[in-house]
Amino acid sequence: MARVSVIIPTFNRRATLPRAINSVLKQSMSDLEIIVVDDGSRDNTGSWIHTIRDPRVRYYKLAENRGPARARNVGISCCRGQLVAFLDSEDAWMEDKLAKQLRILEVEKTDACLCGFVRLNRGNRRQTISYWPRELRSCLHFECPFSPGSTLVMSKQTVNRIGGFDENLRRYEDWEYLLRIAGVCRVSFVPDPLALVFMGDTWEPEIALEATKEFVKKTWRNFQATARSAAGGLSQWTLADALFIVHC
Repeated sequence: MARVSVIIPTFNRRATLPRAINSVLKQSMSDLEIIVVDDGSRDNTGSWIHTIRDPRVRYYKLAENRGPARARNVGISCCRGQLVAFLDSEDAWMEDKLAKQLRILEVEKTDACLCGFVRLNRGNRRQTISYWPRELRSCLHFECPFSPGSTLVMSKQTVNRIGGFDENLRRYEDWEYLLRIAGVCRVSFVPDPLALVFMGDTWEPEIALEATKEFVKKTWRNFQATARSAAGGLSQWTLADALFIVHC
């Protein structure tokens, strides 16, 4: 049994997927498996995957494109590791990424761990993001400066506790997932920039709009539930929830 299962969802990323997979295979800790879930690609991704001889790489092809949430959930159902890590197929990791996060998980006895990252915009403009708020959940109701789709590592027990990604969300699914984690779990942080996050040039306005509506709707339900249970009225973070909803 591998110690870490690395789940990589992909859709028509044949050009960048090798970079992602190779960055995992080069990790300083080798006790891992890679689960690539192909979300209905039409760019010969499968043909390339089958040239990989490393037995740690497993490949699953979905019949139709259902979005990254569905692909990650399929990966979760197939993983064998004690820990689960996520990596987007256009991104990559530094060689000591997993080793450093696993060390923090052990030392701080937390359920999940995030890390800093380098964001590369169009034209390869680099920006290092290494921000950890005093109140994670409050922060997440305003923004998600953590890129959890490529920085999150969590125990399999935590995955079982939280459940899967929301498949109604075609975007922001990793943000919503991290919100649920932050509500009930202890999360640690490695400030070192251990991932390279590449900003894509594809944008589908209709999908983004529908995902935004669904994300806000779900966040509002959570806000109402917390507000009802808060003694003495709204707590500081539920006020942030309300402001977030109004802003959207």
